[in-house]
Amino acid sequence: MHISDKVVVSWFNFLRDNVDNPEVTKRYYECFWESQLKSKQIVLDLIDSMDIYQCYIFGGWYGLLAQILTDSRRSHHPIVSVDIDPKCEVVINRYFNFDGGIVANTGDMATYKYKIRPDLVINTSTEHVDQKTYDAWYDNIPLDTEYIIQGNNLVIPEHIRLADDINHFKEINRCTKVIEKIVTDCPGPDGIFQRYTIKGVKV
Repeated sequence: MHISDKVVVSWFNFLRDNVDNPEVTKRYYECFWESQLKSKQIVLDLIDSMDIYQCYIFGGWYGLLAQILTDSRRSHHPIVSVDIDPKCEVVINRYFNFDGGIVANTGDMATYKYKIRPDLVINTSTEHVDQKTYDAWYDNIPLDTEYIIQGNNLVIPEHIRLADDINHFKEINRCTKVIEKIVTDCPGPDGIFQRYTIKGVKV
């Protein structure tokens, strides 16, 4: 994974500016667990040969994945990063929105309205939402749109919809026309957990 100097500097500028705000910095550090970076690399590998016109990322958090995709020029249009936490939009716009390459939106994925038809949607937070929320998000994806979804089986309080294995993950996330399924072993607080990634097309 290649990261430009400009992006790395922006990460450290954010940390320096918030050194006296441990609540903010502690949350931001969570973006840089080995498992989080592995998940970003998997997405990069899956879209390596794609010609992306409009990409939406749901559960975009502080925009780390959007920054990496923008930095590597993986989309013709600004990448839209959607998160329900309004602090994420503020942080992205202040520190990470280089040349307007990211559109940060605060919103609930279940009720999100696309302004431009997507050709790729990415959801990296499937374990953070209940089935009703996920179903509403999935139903809203236009037909024939490519998707990449990720989740895991790590048991922590924030994870409310876990999968037992990749096939269970495929089932509960209603994956259609699957192109690729990936299981990644990741180091966790109490041992190894599995991260699941599926790329497909909604039909």
